[in-house]
Amino acid sequence: MHNNDRAPLLKTPVAIVGMACRLPGADGLEEYWQLLAAGRSAIDELPAERLDRQLYYSPVKGTRGKTYSTLGGLVSARPPDGRLCPLADETRRAYDPCHQILCEVA
Repeated sequence: MHNNDRAPLLKTPVAIVGMACRLPGADGLEEYWQLLAAGRSAIDELPAERLDRQLYYSPVKGTRGKTYSTLGGLVSARPPDGRLCPLADETRRAYDPCHQILCEVA
């Protein structure tokens, strides 16, 4: 194949029929847009309950098993909306909270 040979372009139309997100500092698309438009960042110092500095932190870059940063972006903690992702209470308790967020957003 020569450099100027290209695969044929697909002519199939694509439609985006929905968008959703939960990101650090934004609980949805509108909040995310407001965050961006205001020039703000949701990256901040991680609280002690989310990063055990004694166990996981070292200021020395390259220390095996440690991070040298105490910054991060956290998704807001709130109970999942059962209307968006209906699960039995027993099932909900068994699921990882991150999985529930994924299901809710999807």
